Amino acid sequence: MKTNPTSKFVTTRIDKDGSGYRVTGELTLLGKTKAITFPAQISLTGGTLNLTSKFTIDRTQWGMTYGRGKVDDEVTLAVKIAAKK
Repeated sequence: MKTNPTSKFVTTRIDKDGSGYRVTGELTLLGKTKAITFPAQISLTGGTLNLTSKFTIDRTQWGMTYGRGKVDDEVTLAVKIAAKK
């Protein structure tokens, strides 16, 4: 973590998907960038744009192997964003 202390996600596309949305972008962890797509709920309430999502990634795809056997390779990420106009 000392070498790559931050993570980053850059959205490249948002598509309507039934009653929700699918967000696509580039996720950078440990200095390795991979494209991902995840489901999200997006709403506009009182001038605030809200995005919430909960999805699973395989951490080994980004080279995360620490704690193998003690930490699951599949990890759940939860995202909550609120942006005021």
